[in-house]
Amino acid sequence: MSLHATPSRRPSLRLSRIVRALATAPMLLAAVACHDATLSGGALRVMTRTTGVDLAVDPYTVSLDGKSPVALGDSSLYAFTTVEMGRHSVGIGNLAVNCVLDGTSPVSVAVVPVGLDTVTFHIACAARPLTFVSERAGPDEIYAIESDGSGVARVSDGTASDLTPAWSTDGSRVAFASNRGAGGNFEIYAMNRGGTGIHAVTSAGGFNWFPAWSPDGSRIAFESARDGFLAIYVTNADGSRLTRLTADSSGDEHPSWSPDGSRIAFASARGGSAQIYTMAPDGSDAHALTQSADPATAPVYSPDGSRIAYVVVPASGNARLHVMAADGSGDVTVTDGADFSTFPTWSPDGRKLAFMAQHDGAWQVYIIGANGARLTPLTTDAGTNLFPVWTPAAP
Repeated sequence: MSLHATPSRRPSLRLSRIVRALATAPMLLAAVACHDATLSGGALRVMTRTTGVDLAVDPYTVSLDGKSPVALGDSSLYAFTTVEMGRHSVGIGNLAVNCVLDGTSPVSVAVVPVGLDTVTFHIACAARPLTFVSERAGPDEIYAIESDGSGVARVSDGTASDLTPAWSTDGSRVAFASNRGAGGNFEIYAMNRGGTGIHAVTSAGGFNWFPAWSPDGSRIAFESARDGFLAIYVTNADGSRLTRLTADSSGDEHPSWSPDGSRIAFASARGGSAQIYTMAPDGSDAHALTQSADPATAPVYSPDGSRIAYVVVPASGNARLHVMAADGSGDVTVTDGADFSTFPTWSPDGRKLAFMAQHDGAWQVYIIGANGARLTPLTTDAGTNLFPVWTPAAP
């Protein structure tokens, strides 16, 4: 019996294996065929994970093999499809200067017939320093603050009211208006980064404020009413060689140097309603950039000189921030007019604006993307918080 049983079981075992193989083969072929139809190769996903504070307002750019970059927001996902089999390079770019990639870019990844690979870029964003004015401890004083609202510390010495701070391009000095002099008039002063070496730049009276450093730090432009009307003046940083640049009795104010030093933007009512103008550093060749139906004021050049942020003050409603190209074209509205927003200043990378806004009766400091994204309050206390300006890196 046993001699005849063994052969009869072997064909049955072989037959079951053949049947199982025949049943499995179509599924494997179908899987490969499906994968090939999806890709002529494969698919590749790219993810971003962003942590920290002062997050980016502009999308990252992600590229496959250095070609045709696509925009990808923080903590987002994008899938490249119809990717050929083999190794590919995936890179990420357009990071803000305060955001750092954890790892390298580009990275090499293999696309294989089975599986769906994912490349994840981890980005961490850090806070950046600003300066603002607050009366929280008595008179208006200059304070430091981080772009997440932390690190508030007084910079000026508390002996007088200090207003409208402006940093030199190299970050070594800050100019400001102060009434600390014997006569109590607001004059232009300058001090070192740490608050030392305070000295008067002007001393002629007539309410002087809104200083603006030339790009090389050798001169300071400012506005003054010393001649009975607001005009733009310029002086050497030590106070010598004072020159009046404008002479229109209707009033000129808020100077801002272009980064290459070739122009000074300012606001003027010489045409009736206040508009944004630019002129040569000697006061010549003045011409209007805006023809707004409402008054426009407080211009400031972006760090690369390609754009100007400014303020439009409608007859009814709240003042709004605007950004335009340096030639006056491409004007866009940045804030929605929900609060009275004014006196913008640019972040060092030109992606964000800090400004002051009157919200619920109190003046607070805010940050917003130059594209209108990520409105963020920096101060929330009951005191008056004014004139924010980004602090350059220490020399």
